[in-house]
Amino acid sequence: MHESGQQARAMDEYRACLERDPVCVDALWNYGELLRLREHFDEALDCFDRLVRLESRLRDKAAHRMAVCCAHLGQDDRAQALFEKQIAEDDDPLTHWEYAHFLLGRGRFTDAWPHYARRFDAGEKVGLKGMRFPYPSWCGQFEAGSTLIVSCEQGAGDEILFAAFLPSLLQRARSADMRVVVVCRPALVRLFRESFPSARVLGGMVTQEPDLCTIVKQSSIIRHIRIGDLPLWLDKPEPAAYLKPAPDDQRDARRLIASSRAGDGCTHIGIVWSANPLSSASNRRARNVPSELLNAWLKDIDGVRFYSLMPAEHCAVLAGVPDLHVTDLAFFLTDFSRTAAAMQCLDEIVSVCTSSANLSGALGLKTHVLLQKHADWRWCGDTAWYRDVVTYRQETRADWGNCLQALSANWR
Repeated sequence: MHESGQQARAMDEYRACLERDPVCVDALWNYGELLRLREHFDEALDCFDRLVRLESRLRDKAAHRMAVCCAHLGQDDRAQALFEKQIAEDDDPLTHWEYAHFLLGRGRFTDAWPHYARRFDAGEKVGLKGMRFPYPSWCGQFEAGSTLIVSCEQGAGDEILFAAFLPSLLQRARSADMRVVVVCRPALVRLFRESFPSARVLGGMVTQEPDLCTIVKQSSIIRHIRIGDLPLWLDKPEPAAYLKPAPDDQRDARRLIASSRAGDGCTHIGIVWSANPLSSASNRRARNVPSELLNAWLKDIDGVRFYSLMPAEHCAVLAGVPDLHVTDLAFFLTDFSRTAAAMQCLDEIVSVCTSSANLSGALGLKTHVLLQKHADWRWCGDTAWYRDVVTYRQETRADWGNCLQALSANWR
């Protein structure tokens, strides 16, 4: 049942088995792993600890599983020891990936980046795919006449966050007479071209790499690096605004939004409460705030007007907030430059953990981020990446009450 995808039924069977036989070691092992995958880390760790006491040893990969549980439970010393034990045993890229998240989430960036660099070795195990280029890896050298291809990766939020390293890279590249080509998803091209004018910015996806023929002809020395590996060779920048939309988009956004806010004395708030509909169902359930809950918490706040910053595919969720004064801007949000321009016309931005939160932060805007209990490493503390971000993290898994109470208090 476990392997056939019937996890809920499998958990019931393992639980019943352990009630009959509390020392059934295989049931403890398998039940513990299902609990871990469902983020019931305290119960999972209890299963693994019981198993170790019974067998007087750690099973293969047990250190990895226990380390992940300890990391999420705040048992940092034990988590670190277990991660390092597993890496010493088999150098598993998946353990490097989880260890990197543990270190990054605690702001230990310098320690984390070498482990994070192993992420594509784990590949499909962690759902990562990246562009492949037939060029040597860049190792931090700035050579006159050379060309560096920086390829973006993972989600749009990752591309935006790691773009914080581009200003430093481009400044040093100009001094060394080195060309930089940035390959990002098409929806980011105009925003990145405006923000990083000394780079050549091309659109490309994992499944559709760009045509580099012209670039290849222009340089005899070409190297490549994924944008998430830039921290291996460049210092982490201080939080600052580093993105800006195209001037035409700024003009159009001002015309659009100015008419709705002229002289009304309200606080104008952009809001995103639904994650990428193309992401997994479990991911959406964890990140999304239910519309009816948002409606209940925000409906009676005077002096605010909301603007939906979600693209058209999210339009169905707007029906769930009938008591909010929400202006739908989906028709305007055709790419990230247009979205950035709209954000700049508003007073504050509220977002769940999506690329919109990263975009608002990278623009230097006042940003509120609603986070699930076990949010990812980018939001350690409030954030080490953006200068004007406040986070609201669930106290109990899947319960948004404390987050929405704290958020709504800002405008009451």
